[in-house]
Amino acid sequence: MSIHDLPTGVAWYSKALQAKPDSTGKKVFLEFEGIRQGGAFYLNGKMIGRHENGVMAFGFDITDNVKPAPQENLLAVRIDNSGATVR
Repeated sequence: MSIHDLPTGVAWYSKALQAKPDSTGKKVFLEFEGIRQGGAFYLNGKMIGRHENGVMAFGFDITDNVKPAPQENLLAVRIDNSGATVR
């Protein structure tokens, strides 16, 4: 299937996650293998970054925003593959 045959538009994804118990006092990163076009990324309601260029792997340093284990963190991602600039 050609990428041109895939649907376009905006989609939201969310995931609950916990930091590893031994991560206290260490750097914590989220890494993504790629997205189709552009995205805005939120952790616990706070924007942690944007990314445009769907074919490249990328990540964010979330050390200052992640709640320590065993607390739960909520990751929300707004993906826009319509070709518009991510806002």
